[in-house]
Amino acid sequence: MLNRDQQKLLENISTGRDLTTGDINQKSNTFINLILSSKESIYSDKEALISTLSSILAQINPETIQKAYENSLPPDAELWYSKPDNIESILSKLDEFRRLVEFFAELNQDDDISEELRDKLKHYAEKLLSKKSQEDKIDKPPNNCPQQLESFVLFTLNPTENKDKFLLNAWLIKDNSVEGIAKYKSLLSDNETQSGIVCKLSEIQSKIDIFIEGALNALSGKQYNLILEFFLPSHLMLTEVDHWQIKDWDNQLLTLGTRYPVRMRSLERQAKRYLNYRGNQWFNHWNKVNTVLNEESVFVNFEHLPAMDKFNGKSLEFNLRDKIGLKVTCPPSISKLQELFRAIMTAATPIAIWTRRDLNDCGCVSAIDDFLSDKLLCNLCESVREIREEADANPKEHFGSHLSILWEDPSRLNPDVMVELTPPEM
Repeated sequence: MLNRDQQKLLENISTGRDLTTGDINQKSNTFINLILSSKESIYSDKEALISTLSSILAQINPETIQKAYENSLPPDAELWYSKPDNIESILSKLDEFRRLVEFFAELNQDDDISEELRDKLKHYAEKLLSKKSQEDKIDKPPNNCPQQLESFVLFTLNPTENKDKFLLNAWLIKDNSVEGIAKYKSLLSDNETQSGIVCKLSEIQSKIDIFIEGALNALSGKQYNLILEFFLPSHLMLTEVDHWQIKDWDNQLLTLGTRYPVRMRSLERQAKRYLNYRGNQWFNHWNKVNTVLNEESVFVNFEHLPAMDKFNGKSLEFNLRDKIGLKVTCPPSISKLQELFRAIMTAATPIAIWTRRDLNDCGCVSAIDDFLSDKLLCNLCESVREIREEADANPKEHFGSHLSILWEDPSRLNPDVMVELTPPEM
């Protein structure tokens, strides 16, 4: 669905209106509306259309294409920006950022583009616009059905000089569709330093409870799906965060991972040096994830680690090079834990799921495969929450009590990192 600004932009383009003065430009024609969001971008003839559009755009001055491309990207895109080497890559990157409308709006202002090319672009634009209009009519929710927000609370746990204490911080993202740093809201109270709260690991549960209450107050009156992401150092990745206890509406305790999807994130991936060396590779792998989010049987694209006795970090790193995820059906040993996560990070693998207990002990060695076999990737985190809820209600040993999931979306870093990486001129 188009937002109000995009709709106005399209109206200006389709009427030939100058985007800076608002005047009607009789020379301009309708340009392309290619709002191909991550959920709507897979058309049956998309590859053919992209190929045709690429051949048309190839007739336009490359400097004009590059300038329009750079002017169309969102402000923080430069964090991950690598200069595309062909037109297909440009269209793909713009599709990823949902900025194709802005791209063609930029081209609309260039008088050097011939009328013939404008007419060709208009022809293929109308094809896509017609198809998208039909899909929007099918997918459009009733007017009385508010859209649910995708909301997040991000927690960071930074080690301090005192090995027994950590610096805890938390931010709320009310609406993840909002771009830029403005969408982050600190959950620290006014009398707390913005760098975080110093506390012991054993004290974190109570602090988390307070932060979640603050997030729920801020989300009051809205419809939302709240996801919790914990940025932890590698040596704490076996922490049973999903087992932490929080208070429910009636002050009764409930298990964190049964109420909210809980995702692990690597604190080391936030380091500027890591982002400089592996950020582009990480983003490319995440692009692959986006192409299969709504497909079945994608877990065949996960590397499987069934045992730790012969584990080799270099070998795993090599095997992960073409994979979007890792499945570990044995508990990672403490001695190999950092080597395991170093391999995951070096391969820039965005998703991993592992058990914290030997599944042979509870007769569930094949349970995790059965659990994953019929799941869509986009539903994985919610499915893990559901299986944790089932395990919590089951007095018998259940593999759902021991699952952890790593879900590394490179576009959602903590705001301190975003501020540090954003160029001053932006």
